Amino acid sequence: MREFQSQGVHHITLVGADRQSSIDFWEGLLGMPFVFEQPNLDNTSESHLYFDRGWPPHHHLHQRRARTGPGPHAHRLRLRAPSRAVRLARRRSRRRSSGLTSARSNTVGSRTGA
Repeated sequence: MREFQSQGVHHITLVGADRQSSIDFWEGLLGMPFVFEQPNLDNTSESHLYFDRGWPPHHHLHQRRARTGPGPHAHRLRLRAPSRAVRLARRRSRRRSSGLTSARSNTVGSRTGA
């Protein structure tokens, strides 16, 4: 039996907070342009937000209405990026006091999730 060989990531799906918080984080802080929004035909209380940043071509966020209390969330998310892009994200983070952290010069991480 052969081992499965992946050629890359097609898209990433995340359950986010609310629409505006997600746009503020992905576009405003990380600089990933908001491309479009599409209704979720299976659940009308949800929509899909699409963000673009080169490779992979589209990042796909699955949005739900904001919830109160504990629930699913991302504890830590790390993205590999060119050092110049990481420096820009850190500057934006300092201006916004967002809580971005990084252990290495070519990764951007968030402990708070978005």
